[in-house]
Amino acid sequence: GLLTLHDQPELLVRLGAGWADVRSTRAAAPFQEDLIRHWNADGSELAWRHDGGEWYASVQRRNWGPGWTGSLILDGAAPPLPAIGWRRPQPQTSTNPWLRWMGPWTADVFIGQLAGHDQPERPALIGLRLQMQPFDSLQLGLSRTLQWGGRERAEDFKTLLRGLLGRD
Repeated sequence: GLLTLHDQPELLVRLGAGWADVRSTRAAAPFQEDLIRHWNADGSELAWRHDGGEWYASVQRRNWGPGWTGSLILDGAAPPLPAIGWRRPQPQTSTNPWLRWMGPWTADVFIGQLAGHDQPERPALIGLRLQMQPFDSLQLGLSRTLQWGGRERAEDFKTLLRGLLGRD
């Protein structure tokens, strides 16, 4: 179920609730334990809208990609991820003269906590997505994700910076 409690130009509050009774077939690796938590908050979102963008905290599925089926990084089949971040949901051309060449653009930057991983346990997932349309007949999408930290893994600023730069 999904219930929108408040949807105004400056604030969005949406509550989601669901039930999942998933059993492992134990037929394919990795062998995972049966799901312990049955209730979930999938679809919940709190967003503060400001100046064409949104600061948000959510538990949502992400569909990154201009195509019909999403992208290889994140698509509709990926489980909902509890995350905080900033996004520009509606494509708009920038008023900044240095960025006007991009045409209408959208963006999403988030950090979320993964669950259900054994090694490393409970890592973070960081995602960066920019989609722009510099010409009517050309649309470009740039995506970057990073699994960072987790139990017994480095979680300092240097490790984060190296990961974001692809030097890991």
